[in-house]
Amino acid sequence: MTATWRIVDPIADVDTRGQPARLAPRIDTLRGKRIGLLDNGWRSMDTLLPAFRDLLQQRDDVSQALLREKRSDGIGAPKAMLDDLARDSDFVINGLGN
Repeated sequence: MTATWRIVDPIADVDTRGQPARLAPRIDTLRGKRIGLLDNGWRSMDTLLPAFRDLLQQRDDVSQALLREKRSDGIGAPKAMLDDLARDSDFVINGLGN
């Protein structure tokens, strides 16, 4: 089975305060990168994010994948969890979906 990827680039000109948006620099490759995956608490993320992690490790040679789960989709992730992901990951994907 061949996976098909659809990349969506959600670039905005301004942030939520109306200030010019500052985007994180793009990474050049996934090979050897440490990825953080944040499960936002929606019911499908416990299935989708581990599968996505496995695919990135197998196909794109991601060196490490940290999967963190926050308690509820209605509250933000604890600061300590975000700090750990920022420290231990080259980039983070915040899982959204249902």
